[in-house]
Amino acid sequence: MRWFQHSRTARFIRMLPCLIVAGVLISWFPREASAQSVAVTKPAHGYCKHGTGSFEPSTDLRAENPHSFDVLHYKMQILVEPTRRRIAGSTTVRASSRTSALASIDLNFRRMPITDVQMGGVTVGFGRTAGILTVNLDRPYEIGETFEVEIFYAGEPEDGFFFRSQTTYSKSQPDKARFWFPCHDEPSDKATSETLTTVPSDKVVVSNGSLLSVVDNGDGTSTYHWSESFPIATYLISLAISDYVEFGTDVDGVPLRFFVRPSELSNAQIDFEDTGDMMSFYTSIIFPYPFEKYAMATAPFSGAMEHQTCTTLGSNFVTGTKTNQGIIAHELAHSWFGNLVTLIDTRDIWLNEGFATYFDALYTESRAGVEAFHDRIRNFHGLYINNEVIEGRFPIYDPRELFGATVYFKGASVLHMLRRVVGDENFFSTCREYASLFAFGNVSTLDFQAVAESFHGKSLDWFFASWIFERGYPALEYGFKSTPKSGGGFTFEFALQQIQENAPIFRFPLDVVVHTDAGDLPFVFEIDSRTERFMVDTPAPATGFTVDPDSWLLATHQDVGARAFRPGNVNARGGEVVDVLRVVSADGSSSGRLDDRVLEVRPLDPLELFVDAPPSRSRSRFAIYCVFEETGEADLVTLPGGIGTGVVPFPFTGGTPTVLFNNLGRFGLLGRPNLAALPAPVLAHRKPDGLRMDALTVQGLIQDDASMSDRGISLTNAIVLKLIPQVR
Repeated sequence: MRWFQHSRTARFIRMLPCLIVAGVLISWFPREASAQSVAVTKPAHGYCKHGTGSFEPSTDLRAENPHSFDVLHYKMQILVEPTRRRIAGSTTVRASSRTSALASIDLNFRRMPITDVQMGGVTVGFGRTAGILTVNLDRPYEIGETFEVEIFYAGEPEDGFFFRSQTTYSKSQPDKARFWFPCHDEPSDKATSETLTTVPSDKVVVSNGSLLSVVDNGDGTSTYHWSESFPIATYLISLAISDYVEFGTDVDGVPLRFFVRPSELSNAQIDFEDTGDMMSFYTSIIFPYPFEKYAMATAPFSGAMEHQTCTTLGSNFVTGTKTNQGIIAHELAHSWFGNLVTLIDTRDIWLNEGFATYFDALYTESRAGVEAFHDRIRNFHGLYINNEVIEGRFPIYDPRELFGATVYFKGASVLHMLRRVVGDENFFSTCREYASLFAFGNVSTLDFQAVAESFHGKSLDWFFASWIFERGYPALEYGFKSTPKSGGGFTFEFALQQIQENAPIFRFPLDVVVHTDAGDLPFVFEIDSRTERFMVDTPAPATGFTVDPDSWLLATHQDVGARAFRPGNVNARGGEVVDVLRVVSADGSSSGRLDDRVLEVRPLDPLELFVDAPPSRSRSRFAIYCVFEETGEADLVTLPGGIGTGVVPFPFTGGTPTVLFNNLGRFGLLGRPNLAALPAPVLAHRKPDGLRMDALTVQGLIQDDASMSDRGISLTNAIVLKLIPQVR
């Protein structure tokens, strides 16, 4: 969907030119209820046959939001009176019971007056409170039994259905269908549908699925009977009514139809002529279009909405200049990502909008080349980062503002980064499998992750945890040194720090091209810590470097030169950086960021630490205390010598210090720390038997000598080590 006509989107108006260029319009929806999802166990399923829509996917892997009944079919029979801004008629809901002795059902239906509710032509009792229509069934129904309820109503819808001067149309995403027909208005309950819509005879009705008939009623009205034979979410059910003229063609057996007002025809014939090429492109990288037809109908609003088989497109995008191809490609991509596979609830909306945004960029690459594609990706990065200042910082999963820049542009950027992690073949196989495995059903983010992992062959928890379920993006500072080696050649040393706040430490592969007089040398550095240093050999001195030349990474960059190597950093031998602390003052308040490193080391291996620059005070203590971490919980450890005071010999440069233990499991090194080496093994945990030690955090504190106490109050420097057990 793309949409700017919303009171909360007004602050994005300034970004309209950029957003249109990006081909994505912004909207957002209220949060839906929680849902259950299933894990993918095996990617085996049927395949969508070209042009027929026939599909036989696995049925035991569907995400579902359970309730007491399952809607099977909606049948709407309504009279639309544009001049009176009124609709009147009925909706029949066919459903099956999911519980024993089902005596009533709750439907969503807001505001419009109800005239009657019937089952089998007999009136049944009903009530409505706060938009919930409760229908008392004619008898209790057992599990699997089907029933039909017909609700009669008339009036002017307050939302979701709009009367304009020449055009009447619906736009229900995410939960506005309840304003113009009674339904279970949740995306998790998809059903087939049909509409029998009576309108003035000078109007044309466009809706979902196939047109079965047009009947002239002989009274100045006509009735259009449309039927959608594939499951559809309520927010995708639509009507568009105007004095439309129709044109189109067939693409590989799929009817492609366009409905525009007469004044729009010549421009639309230019703007829409590439739609068939878009469909062929998506067919080539996903699989054939899965529905009965694809249509677009124009309406007077600033946006677009991917109604199943019939996108409603804002008339302002019909210009005859082909400047809005990204929008057309975006909405068509929803046919696979959003319509064929539908989010379980709106927390997963990035699965709709992130995918459609990324795939419309892929179409740009197919038409305009790889540099145009890179420009689109860079544009996505910039639009997200710039608009985050307006929207606020939140994850793309369960976002604070649905359908804003975070969901669209960060969502697309995350898919691009996932492609970099798993590789092209695995990425596109994942997208195809995901779309076909859950075809005509519902999905969650975890379903997509499971499919991606099935092709990647490894866990992707680390990727999804930070990039999708956490907020923000990396803010990088870096620099390099190039020094001659004693045996010939040169060493290129690259230092990097993630300086973002209100965001996690991100893990990602970073492409770095080192420029030398002997040529450019590409390297890939695996980043998983706040601070990193890498050294690689080069045949000639480095004259410069380029970070992320192909724009894979969503991040901000700053080359800070030699400042990346400022003194005082704690360096590690035998470990990897994972986090960084802040300097803490005597009263416990934060006083600034440290340049310290957080290390991953195995406790069965020796651990070495050294400080480039000694502490400013001549007498200091280097104290280390240890905490176990398992599923977010902490535990103390038993140190060598046991809990309590003890003395352990400890190798130390600049003197032989004494290792002191206290009752907090803390020990200190007396002397001026310059190099400390802990022989392995040095730590033993006291977790209960049967629990696996997942990680051990060791935090070191450099304290001035005057504050040496069991509590260790005054902190002037700190490091954190995360010890990962080595299995032997």
